[in-house]
Amino acid sequence: MPPYPCSPEAQDLTSLSSLVRAYIRRFVPSPSTVDDLLQDTYLHAFQTIRNRGPPDLPIPWLLRIARRTTFHYLYREKSRQTESLQDDVVEDEHSDRHSDLQQHI
Repeated sequence: MPPYPCSPEAQDLTSLSSLVRAYIRRFVPSPSTVDDLLQDTYLHAFQTIRNRGPPDLPIPWLLRIARRTTFHYLYREKSRQTESLQDDVVEDEHSDRHSDLQQHI
């Protein structure tokens, strides 16, 4: 017996983990990131079940949570990369101006 008993709804959802993992893997190539997103998906799902009860259609519901979790992650990553690129451009411009000033002195 597991140390923490699970509700039947939770057991049903955890049996879908290979399906959810494969779905997330369609969007994210990194195995460790897929694992993180799978955990986030199940965390959100279990919190929702605790607050609202089990869904009528668990598979599409769980895949919707996985999609939203994954897309939110991808959006954050794209934003981080864009910020990093913008910082690099500003840094390069500053470096170029500094070089130009040194040449004129």
